[in-house]
Amino acid sequence: MYHVRSVITEFAKNAGSQAGFFSRFSDIINMSLRAANNSFHEEAWQKVMREESFDLVVVGMFFNNFIIGLGDHFKCPVMGIFSGGVTEVINSMTGNPSAVASAPHFFLGKVKEMDFMTRVKTFLFNGFEKLMWQYVNYKEKQFYISNFPSPKYKSYEEMQKNMSLFFVNDHFSVGSPRPLVPAVVEVGGIHIKNKPDPLPQKIQEFIDGAEHGVVFFSLGSNVKSSFLPQEKLDAILKTFSKLKQRVLFKWETDSLPNQPKNVMTQKWMPQSDILAHKNVRVFVAHGGLGGITEAKFHGVPIVGIPFFADQMTNLATASREGWAVVMQLDDLTEETFSRAIKEVLDNPSYKNVVQGISTLFRDRPQTALETAIYWTEYVIRHRGAPHLQSHAVHLNFFQQNSLDVIAFFAIAFHFPPIREEFGASPDRLNVDDTEKKAPVLEP
Repeated sequence: MYHVRSVITEFAKNAGSQAGFFSRFSDIINMSLRAANNSFHEEAWQKVMREESFDLVVVGMFFNNFIIGLGDHFKCPVMGIFSGGVTEVINSMTGNPSAVASAPHFFLGKVKEMDFMTRVKTFLFNGFEKLMWQYVNYKEKQFYISNFPSPKYKSYEEMQKNMSLFFVNDHFSVGSPRPLVPAVVEVGGIHIKNKPDPLPQKIQEFIDGAEHGVVFFSLGSNVKSSFLPQEKLDAILKTFSKLKQRVLFKWETDSLPNQPKNVMTQKWMPQSDILAHKNVRVFVAHGGLGGITEAKFHGVPIVGIPFFADQMTNLATASREGWAVVMQLDDLTEETFSRAIKEVLDNPSYKNVVQGISTLFRDRPQTALETAIYWTEYVIRHRGAPHLQSHAVHLNFFQQNSLDVIAFFAIAFHFPPIREEFGASPDRLNVDDTEKKAPVLEP
């Protein structure tokens, strides 16, 4: 969709601006919903809906939750998988506690402690997210009603309360520990293979022959390197031309003007498999969660240039942990970029820190993929596994926070007849201790 490309290009031009990202938030929601709806109405997919049957629907969730109605259409359980960590929409669908006092909001990244200001920010972000999801939920419901009309299908609210399980792209070893109900399972690193695939021969030979190691440059799949302003691209290439290391550069057009001799370009590169190579010394990245996770897993330090969404938070966390140097695109010059690259190359602490994180991240009883396979099959075996569901899914705000119970006790102890029902009559409550007599025991 052209509109998608234009918005992404605008984000690239305003790199690092969280305000710029949220100013287009409504556009992002509408684009995601339209894209999902367009795919839904493709004849190839409609044919699948008419002719096929399934044991399970797994929904990749990103402002497209209306398609959970497919579970009712195919009469099978529905699971969700989200490319980030736990959000309020996942909490609401599973009854998972928000834990605003003990777990930082994902906008804040990983923190060392929940001090007062962190708890204030988490409280505010949590409230903002609840309001945001009310708006998103309203928009998604309209698409649900259109595609899964009543009375043929269950209501949107009913489907939301019958999600079997959620996979989230997080793990306590590299994130902040938080309470999770059984229906929320962490599979951070699910896309990473323990044993990397062989690299394409040209790339393999390029990395193997790098006597001083390799710098890997990639801005991911949404932000193209070709979006970079010319002066920023010139600064990056001049820096690379002066390095003794070789450089793998993900460049999406046919040629790179003024390409240095030590630089190899490819339109697409197997990112995780490259990061797994022992000769890769630095990863220059935009800070998307996929690349951040791969860098943690393979123990490669980062020079980060964030553009939008969670990239600023991801890189800020990596910087606090001591395995990344972060710079804004506006501040990127040959001098600043060269200094950042050399800092990570020459200071072994960055590599040491991220290798320690890698050790923690890999230490699990099962790989992330094995975990996901087990729970997917579990849900199928147990016909949706309704026993995993928390009772909180069916409670409203007042019930979840025991406000109705508090109100009951407040009323109960305010009115004498109710106090008496609880064995607390006015007379007994007002008797002075000094006048109490020992009970008389009758024969």
